This record gives sequence, structure tokens and C-alpha cells, in this order.
Amino acid sequence: MKQCFLVCFVLALILLFAVPCVSAEGITVQQNSVTVRCDSCVPGQWYTFFVFRGDTPDRDQLLFIDQLAADSSGTVSVTFIHANLPKCTFFVGGQFSEQTSPRIIGSFTPYQAGGELPGALQVIGEEAFAGSAFPCIVIGSSVTDIESRAFANCSQLHRAMIPGSVKRIAADAFEGCDSLTIACPQNSVAYDFAVSHGYVVEIIK
Repeated sequence: MKQCFLVCFVLALILLFAVPCVSAEGITVQQNSVTVRCDSCVPGQWYTFFVFRGDTPDRDQLLFIDQLAADSSGTVSVTFIHANLPKCTFFVGGQFSEQTSPRIIGSFTPYQAGGELPGALQVIGEEAFAGSAFPCIVIGSSVTDIESRAFANCSQLHRAMIPGSVKRIAADAFEGCDSLTIACPQNSVAYDFAVSHGYVVEIIK
């Protein structure tokens, strides 16, 4: 699996620099989150999601990469929670063929919503995102606590990337998230939480 991912990553980067991109805006900025959405994808098809620092793709400025499957409506969506994002650009790569160009989803500037995204916040409070329609979330590295029912009944949530900075997760933080996979470092509170609560675990660095 890891070798396949690396091959896809290299192919996607080759395409990213060799083929023109097509614009497709889909960024929603709220008080504590940034949701990036790419529509018109093939339902069930796996896509590679990139975030690059600045305005243009540069291998040395890669901030984030992950593989995600488009949902039944053909949407790939990632929500960054309390993530201190710099000025950056979001891309999504397709089926890794010569006919498929990585698409620009859009660019993000921390001040574009009338105020800087509070990336330094350390606590995701009680029921902060309960009932939200997030399929995938990435929790920022400043976060140390995820409180009671913070993501309760997020029925569409199937993937949560939780950093090693998180030192406490309430037992019911993800209550009602029945198809959740938690991606986290192995020696972390998130790993222990996922194992003890029966969630699928994916080890990340």
C-alpha cells in the first residue's frame, strides 16, 4: 500500500508540473475551520489532495498530501480544524493518466474571511462541530484537547487526521461516527483512543 501511494504521489507530481490546471473554486472559511471541496469527480474514484505553500506548486513547499475517495455525489472534501494555514493553494489530482490534469481548487489567504483563522487555539470545545457534514477532517498541530461530543453525530465523517499534539480526547468525542478511521502517529493519545474505542486506525508520521 505504501509503495503504491508513493508511486501515485510521484506520478501526480509529474502531472502537476507538466500539465496545465483547470480552475475550480470550492473553499469555505468559517470561524474555526477551512473546508476545501472539489466537485465533478468520479464517485468512488480515489484522488490525491495536495496543499502547497504560496501561489504555485513547488515540491519544496508541499504542506499536506492525502488520498481520498470521492463520495456518491462526486465530491472530494477536506476540512481543516484549528489549522494555522499560511497562504496556500489547494490541488486535487485525478486518475494519473496523460489525459487527466490536476485541478486547482483555489487559493487561501488567512485574512480572506475578514480575520485570521485562529490556528493557535488548543481546545476543540464541547459539541463544537457536532452534527457537521464533514467527510474528512485534519486537526491542526496546535490542538491539545478534544472535548465531549466535539464531533458527535457527524454521520458522514469517515476519516480524521489527529496529530500527536493532542493529549486528551473525551470518550464521547466522536460518538455516532460509526464509519470513522482515525489517522494518527502510533505512539499517541489518538492511537490509544482509537484502539480502545474500536475505530479503524491508520498510522501516519
